[in-house]
Amino acid sequence: MRSDTSMAPASGRTWRDRIHTQRNRRILAALYVANLVAMLLATWLVDSYWVALPFGALWVALMVLTTLSIRGITNEGSVALDEQQIAFRNAGYKDAYWIGVGVAFVGGVLMSALSDSDTVFEVGLFIGAWGIVTGLPTLIVAWTLPPEVDDEQ
Repeated sequence: MRSDTSMAPASGRTWRDRIHTQRNRRILAALYVANLVAMLLATWLVDSYWVALPFGALWVALMVLTTLSIRGITNEGSVALDEQQIAFRNAGYKDAYWIGVGVAFVGGVLMSALSDSDTVFEVGLFIGAWGIVTGLPTLIVAWTLPPEVDDEQ
């Protein structure tokens, strides 16, 4: 039994330390995409805007956690980052650009094809495409960032 009264676990690693591992960054990135796909399916199957609300709240939480897991690399200015972090950030934005163009194109085609169909699904499709496009740089960096020295295997 520990005699100290701190809230830190016995290993000395907090939840913020644990989300920086490569495995957990990839889990967060996969959950982010899966949540947006689930929201799209839910708005297609259930004709209600309310069904998207929990998915939207989870989307925001996953975006915050994913950004924290990469230590804010995509949000920091170049002065606060080292050369390797700048290279990963720039590669994330470069890779995300063309994927984002493709997602926006496919989303636009689907929205025009479904223009006389269910409005709730169109809103879900728009929010899902927007979520993927805006989150892509962070997701790419989270997925491709190498393991940190203290990652637990």
